[in-house]
Amino acid sequence: MTHIADKAPPTKVLNGRMLMAAVVSAVSGLLYGYDTGIISGGLLQISKEFHIGNDMKEVIAAAILLGAVLGALACSLLSARFGRHRTILLICVVFMLGSVSSSLAPTAISLALARVVLGFAVGGGTQTVPMYIAELAPKAIQGRLVLCFQLAIGVGIVIATLVGASRAVSWREAIGAAAVPALVILLL
Repeated sequence: MTHIADKAPPTKVLNGRMLMAAVVSAVSGLLYGYDTGIISGGLLQISKEFHIGNDMKEVIAAAILLGAVLGALACSLLSARFGRHRTILLICVVFMLGSVSSSLAPTAISLALARVVLGFAVGGGTQTVPMYIAELAPKAIQGRLVLCFQLAIGVGIVIATLVGASRAVSWREAIGAAAVPALVILLL
């Protein structure tokens, strides 16, 4: 049995602020999927450029996951101390630094280290953005806004797969391009 107090009156929940939150959520998820998936298409070009074998290719591919674990743990603490909004701004800067550093890496080792930095942003975004969106949004649309993040991860992976499969752009351009959506989030 529900009480009358449990039924909130309908309100306009999709205003400019919520639309911007939805865009931030979606772009963050897109970055997660793209940055995680783009390496699979670039590894062939990377292995030729750096003359590396399978072991180093695995290190480069997995480096983002190490960073993601560190980022999720650290950003959990940072968001509790400084707030989610400020933490997301920091994550955007780290996304840009990680993307640019990865695309400019002169060696395979520096690429792996830059992908750890990029992974920090991926893990931090995964921990911080959905929580921020859920806290910011009215109950009526919380789930939908957090779902924007989840769906965008898949879209980012698909885009990374298409970019990598096309081989129309170099791996450096493909990885560096992720700095642009991070800048969009920072500005929003």
